[in-house]
Amino acid sequence: YPTADMETYLLARIDPSKVNVERAIAAAESPQFAEGRRTAQVIQLLGDFRRENDLYQMMMGFTARQFIATRSVLFRPSLRKFRQDPRFIQIAKRAGLVAFWRKTGKWPDFCFEPDLPYDCKKEAARLGA
Repeated sequence: YPTADMETYLLARIDPSKVNVERAIAAAESPQFAEGRRTAQVIQLLGDFRRENDLYQMMMGFTARQFIATRSVLFRPSLRKFRQDPRFIQIAKRAGLVAFWRKTGKWPDFCFEPDLPYDCKKEAARLGA
């Protein structure tokens, strides 16, 4: 049986009206879920419904613990548009990802997408990462 958060999500996918999307987000934020799951689910929802600005605003306030619990969500297909914004490198820096990429020399696949409107390495250097 679908849970309440799943039902609101599916309704929002069928009819992505502002009201339905807000209900889905509110259901995902329910305290019945563990914090990491709740936050990851909200990130996913904001990506699904093209709410990138809300996502950037939310994530700029994240603690290190929140980044650790949710950073894998950042690479899901529904967050592609989110990654296409140069602000993503700020998020990746705060999450400790840029330091890892620079140290290992292994940059993520999205950095090599032909339609990415910025250069990951140059953006990281600009931020002093």
